[in-house]
Parts: sequence; C-alpha cells; structure tokens
Amino acid sequence: MRTAERLSDAPAALTQLFAHASGLVRAELRLFKAEMSENLSKAGFGLAMVAVSALVLLTALHVLAFAAVSALAAAGLSWTFAALVVTAAALIVAALCFLLGRSRLSGDALKPDATITQVQKDVATLKEMTHAQP
Repeated sequence: MRTAERLSDAPAALTQLFAHASGLVRAELRLFKAEMSENLSKAGFGLAMVAVSALVLLTALHVLAFAAVSALAAAGLSWTFAALVVTAAALIVAALCFLLGRSRLSGDALKPDATITQVQKDVATLKEMTHAQP
C-alpha cells in the first residue's frame, strides 16, 4: 500500500518540482540581466577611459609642438629638455588612462560571477531534492 501512495503522489511532486524549477530559472534570468547591465556600465567606463587616453595622447602631441615653439623663445631651459619634460608627463597620463580602461574591459571584469555562483547553488539544491525524494 505504501508503494501505491508514493506512486499516486508522483504527479503532484513532479508538478511541484517543475514549478520550482521554472521559478528558479526566471529568478536566475533576472539576476543575470541585472548583473550584465552593471557589467555593461563598467565596460562603458572602460571604453571612455580608452578614449580619454587617445585624447590625452593627441594633447601630448600638441603640447610637444607648443613646447618646441615656446622653447625657441624661452631664455631658460634648452628647447629639447622643455619639450621632453612636457611630453613625458602627458604620455604618463595617457598610459595610466589606457591601463585603467583596459582593466575594466577584461573578461574577468565582465563575467557575471554572482549569477554563476547562484546557478551552481541552485543545481546543487535541485540534485539534493531529486535524490532526497523516496
């Protein structure tokens, strides 16, 4: 008789399992969308930093030209040294902006870690539920 009761409960248990699984998938999709939206914002910042580095590099070229012209008129520093100092400073700023932007665009920075962790937990829970059913 006990086996017959278990068999009669099977459809309800399966229905409940599918309902839970469906709700779980919907929740995971919401988490995935939220996390990807946040990561895309970070990627936007990374792209902006790369663009800033390009603009600073162009400024460095303009400053180099201006420093060379100014050095011709200056009485103090040599023309070459003044141009090199200003150009070196601008190139350092450009390099830092580029590195910051590139780090924000890496694959690890954009990976949906919270979603992956939650899905792994959910899979483990579903395995436990299916194995715990008598």
